[in-house]
Amino acid sequence: MTVRRQRDGHVKGGRIVKRICAALLTGLFLLLTACQPTPEEPAIVQKESEIFLERAAQRGELELAAVPQRFTYALEDVEHGVSVAADARVHVLGDRFPIVRVRAADVTQSYVDRLCELLLPNVEMYHVDSICTKAQVEKAIQELASRRDAYAEQGQLALYERSMDKLEEEYRNAPLTHVPERSDKRLRETVSEQGAMEHRYTFLYISESGQSDARDRKLYVYNNCWQTAVRGAMLSYDDNRSGIVSDYVPETLYAVTGLDVPVADGLIMTPLEAQGHTRTLMERLGLPYDVFDVLLERYTPVTGVGGEARYGYHVRCTRRLESAGGLFASVPTSIGGSAGAGSWAYEQLHVLLNDGGVYSIIWASPLEMDAVLIDSAGLLSFSEIEKRFDRAIRQRYPSASNEGCTALSIAVTDVYLGMQRIVEKDAPENGLLVPAWGFYGTVCYTFEDGTEEIYDAVAAGDPLLVMNAVDGSVIDPKIGY
Repeated sequence: MTVRRQRDGHVKGGRIVKRICAALLTGLFLLLTACQPTPEEPAIVQKESEIFLERAAQRGELELAAVPQRFTYALEDVEHGVSVAADARVHVLGDRFPIVRVRAADVTQSYVDRLCELLLPNVEMYHVDSICTKAQVEKAIQELASRRDAYAEQGQLALYERSMDKLEEEYRNAPLTHVPERSDKRLRETVSEQGAMEHRYTFLYISESGQSDARDRKLYVYNNCWQTAVRGAMLSYDDNRSGIVSDYVPETLYAVTGLDVPVADGLIMTPLEAQGHTRTLMERLGLPYDVFDVLLERYTPVTGVGGEARYGYHVRCTRRLESAGGLFASVPTSIGGSAGAGSWAYEQLHVLLNDGGVYSIIWASPLEMDAVLIDSAGLLSFSEIEKRFDRAIRQRYPSASNEGCTALSIAVTDVYLGMQRIVEKDAPENGLLVPAWGFYGTVCYTFEDGTEEIYDAVAAGDPLLVMNAVDGSVIDPKIGY
């Protein structure tokens, strides 16, 4: 049997939901979304918030000691080509679970200062602009010319010619010299016009050379993003002195969380050491985060760049609430709410590092706590969650044909009780952190020609199913309720 490739997103009607990092950097949280079945019970956005909160306050607290260490389940629906098997580890991310109102926050100057002190100490940085000198463009032309044979081998000569024409035109118009402006590493306030309205935002885009494509260190911060259906803030730091950011294509292999031995050739650091370095970084930056998991990534040289594959760790972090659960769902999709609310990506923090140190940090959509509505919410028993899972998974995957394949095999490997952000009814500027169960694993799609595609929800950080732990309703992370 042939395996086509690892599927990197859920399929519904043939549409694929892309992974997080590339989408955040290139689209400022604008990601493709997939349709989901209607939840079996009305979601919180369709309820009165007061009723939901009253239910959470009245129901007795879940006895965490009674939660089993493993979740087992089996379903074999031969008629519809669907099988589900679970022998999953159960993770409880806290000792109590509140309900908290939150809103979008900024990446403040104090965070920028701390990051610069840690990762850019005494380093002169310059504001990045798009102006390149003739010498810089000439170097780019030479580098492109050296890759002509590689383009030809891949049947991409037309692309090569278009790229060369563009560079030659840029060379003709480029200045002989250009001196970038030195930065004081302070956020800049800018005003832009959006129709008849003014939009104020702060941003910072700096590098050691003042060029966006140089092999050096860069820092990008954008606050109060105001694009169509997008809001939030973002910080991105890259150390590309080794070329790992620009000259290699990353591929997530598998989770290696907690291992205390080297896991790849040429990589001395262990996953456990990567976790420790990340926790220290979070403490020194003053960020209330902890490690969620660690993924091993392989970096393959791009076309025309020689050398062997390299390896590094992708550490996904989760916000921690004092004496409470963490934000377990690092879901790589945007979130929509009531009409006009726009899209609000989930808060995420990713740290990428190897033996050379941290080479990338992505912090997207930071939150700030507005109010604790319930200090410790009452949750359904796990046995009740198991019953609702049976109904919900059947509705989520009713038939293999719905997914465009002949057979659908789902393996649930991990279950998390943590916090999930959802839309707050009649308050699109806010969100609610609520206790939720997230079910992770793999989905194997088998097609008529015998080939398979595999989707790994753990590696993607995109749960197969999310259920509100207070009332058992299904939460669709793609739309936020």
